[in-house]
Amino acid sequence: MHSQEFGAFLLRIVTGFIFFAHGWVKWQRGLEAAADSFAAMGLPGWLAYIVTMVELAGGWAMMLGLGTRPIAAAFDPALGSVKAKAPIHSPVAIFGK
Repeated sequence: MHSQEFGAFLLRIVTGFIFFAHGWVKWQRGLEAAADSFAAMGLPGWLAYIVTMVELAGGWAMMLGLGTRPIAAAFDPALGSVKAKAPIHSPVAIFGK
């Protein structure tokens, strides 16, 4: 495996794991709680259901290397919102409190 291939592999695994972990936290806490959190941030509550499914299924698919480009496109809106949410979440760990 060349260094460029290894770098892409490592990036795919880490990105997939991070998204899956975030989706898993939403799933464990309950989708209703996630919808309430979204609503508290000014986002539509129904969006929590879609985001959770994209994070769970997309995270696994990304780690397995299945459909990486469409999955990355689905992850893109979430990554764009990181800059907007950074001041809100900065004192908390990656998995929340």
